[in-house]
Amino acid sequence: MQHRSDRGITFLVRSLGVGGAERQLVALAIGLRDRGAEVEVVSFYPGGELEQALQSAGIAHHVVGKAGRWDVLRFTGRLLRHLRQREHRILYGFLPLPNIMLALLRPFLRDATIVWGVRSAAMDLAAYDWLSRLSYRLESLLSAVPDLIIANSHAGARHARERGFPSARIAVVPNGIDMEAFAFDVRGRERVRAELGLSPREVAVGMVARIDPMKGHETLVRAASRVLERFPDARFVFVGSGDESLRRRLDALAQSLHVDHRIRWVPERPDMAAVYSAFDIFCLPSRGEGFSNAIAEAMACGRPCIVTDVGDSALIVGDCGRVVPPGDADALAAALIELMSSDRQGVAGRCRQRIEQDFAVERVVTETLQALSRAADARSR
Repeated sequence: MQHRSDRGITFLVRSLGVGGAERQLVALAIGLRDRGAEVEVVSFYPGGELEQALQSAGIAHHVVGKAGRWDVLRFTGRLLRHLRQREHRILYGFLPLPNIMLALLRPFLRDATIVWGVRSAAMDLAAYDWLSRLSYRLESLLSAVPDLIIANSHAGARHARERGFPSARIAVVPNGIDMEAFAFDVRGRERVRAELGLSPREVAVGMVARIDPMKGHETLVRAASRVLERFPDARFVFVGSGDESLRRRLDALAQSLHVDHRIRWVPERPDMAAVYSAFDIFCLPSRGEGFSNAIAEAMACGRPCIVTDVGDSALIVGDCGRVVPPGDADALAAALIELMSSDRQGVAGRCRQRIEQDFAVERVVTETLQALSRAADARSR
């Protein structure tokens, strides 16, 4: 179904570096444009890897040019001048800082429909710095400002209500997966496994996530020591970058458990379908999640998953993998051993079918358009 928008949609995001939220924004922007909406993306900082994807798709991208953390007044002035040129726009923030900026600028953007994107569930704030904690609290205090709040998970919507966000303005639109971009790639599997030095007999357990306290890397490192007692040919591949001090602690932990020789750390890369295909099992032992793109992408590539019971992870996996408690390395190891001991081929087809049925990007674009149109119509009345 084609859709035309006379209002236009501007997405506001901190940067276009490779991350789950940022990749989802790009996919959504392209999908909305393909439905006939006028779409623009505004980022605070230049140079993100996903800028090329927007350029290739012909989507307008404006960089405000924030000089750093303390560039506040001049940055805000530049951002406001740009947004005020977009009359009758739908302004859609992605993640806390863009959400806060849109709320603070609301008095100067009276004709706009303000939309917040909430993309996380419960978080352990003690693991983050003071500015992250302040942003979290400011977002709660300003949550009455937006006309619509789109959560990408049911868990995220519940947590938003617990934080005091107005229930009547919250809509749940799950993330969408590009089923053409994410599919099992047999040649890619062979190529990536060769690059990683994986032999055909080795079972590769892969994790794709930024290095962050909430993602649970430590749990998988600890589980690896137990799994290797039963399956000494297992290999563990951690894909992603992030907190370097945490990475050093994880390296030290792996060495103390004598599993460092069975672990590979690699940065996220553009050929992620080939990377997922190179895994035999995908694992995400997070301590907190909203909707995990990585789980759904791995399943679209036919990979059985082991996840923790946080956010919407169990809902995504369904009967296509295993669900264990967060932070429980023994339970994670037992699930890995069970899945390694079983015939995983039958699960692969079910994994992809589940994502195609419930989480394809086309469905998400449709639901987003409907939610945005309702909010804009209510604003104009």
